[in-house]
Amino acid sequence: MEESIRELESLLKAEEGYRDHALGWKTVGLGWFFVGDPVRAEAAFLAARDLDRDDGVVRQHLGRIYLQRSLEALRTKEVTSPQGKRALSEKWALKAEKLLEEKGPDLENADEFERLLAKAYLARARGNQPALILICNKALSEYSDRLGAEEFIFFMGTVENGEGAIGKFTAVIERAPNHSRAYYERGMSRAREGKFVEAKKDLDQAIRINPRSVWSYISRGILWKRLGDGKKSLEDFSRGLGYLDLHEPIYDLMQRPRYGQVLAGRIHREMASLHLAESDLEKAMHSLDTAIRLNGKDAKSRLRRGNLFRKQKEWARALEDYRELISLLEESGKSTDQARKVVGDLEKRLQGR
Repeated sequence: MEESIRELESLLKAEEGYRDHALGWKTVGLGWFFVGDPVRAEAAFLAARDLDRDDGVVRQHLGRIYLQRSLEALRTKEVTSPQGKRALSEKWALKAEKLLEEKGPDLENADEFERLLAKAYLARARGNQPALILICNKALSEYSDRLGAEEFIFFMGTVENGEGAIGKFTAVIERAPNHSRAYYERGMSRAREGKFVEAKKDLDQAIRINPRSVWSYISRGILWKRLGDGKKSLEDFSRGLGYLDLHEPIYDLMQRPRYGQVLAGRIHREMASLHLAESDLEKAMHSLDTAIRLNGKDAKSRLRRGNLFRKQKEWARALEDYRELISLLEESGKSTDQARKVVGDLEKRLQGR
């Protein structure tokens, strides 16, 4: 399927007579949307929208892409504060809501459904659980038989815990067997309950449905690590790194140099621990160097690299990392007592005592 999409996309870009073909661009957008590439899908839909602003299908799918980014923003590692995550999520939800509220000559019957969906995302972004439940119940009472109504059940699952959340995501899967996000969220809910084997099966299915999902690979990599399979864990972390670029546009609405630095740094830190477990110090050091280069504020990577330098008796480099670790701990208001004891020991070693 991807080969056909690429061929049509290349034709639209290369041939003068096809560049202004709105239906062609919409077809490409739908293709990329269904294979799980929101970046290429968005670009194609925007090209189609420039040529035909009344196309309701294009509006709907662009809105869905922006709504999904709103949800992803809530779990990003790039923004550390809950308030920052909510603010970024709200920006994307508002962008989608504005798009979905536009009037058009087609799909009028779908407008209210889509607007309710946008309002649900907005309530979720703002952390307004009572409003979210109210919107979802209203939508399910009016559109329970409509294709896509499972999204409201999905949202209700995101604000529940334990078996309640698992039950909601199971209901979504029963209605929509190819709902990759429901498998992902059910897997994460099961993992939080300590059901790691069942959780991995859910993540396996999420990846089968959407093999480009960076979060599914990373989460499954962590599960493999807990299940004691370092090799498969490393494989999943590597695959996850390969798909980070699909999520870059989430940060178009905020100022930052590049998406993925913090998340990629965390993945490299996890990979370092796996290399250490296999006593491969060279690869572990390379992963920690990369983690710190990507995110110099990562205290855990500083600590692990400092300890690795201590193991290699590179006292000066260990001291440098531990001093930086103390600064990071102070910034976050955490105790520095243990780190200061290590610094004292390292200084004595460097002085030859």
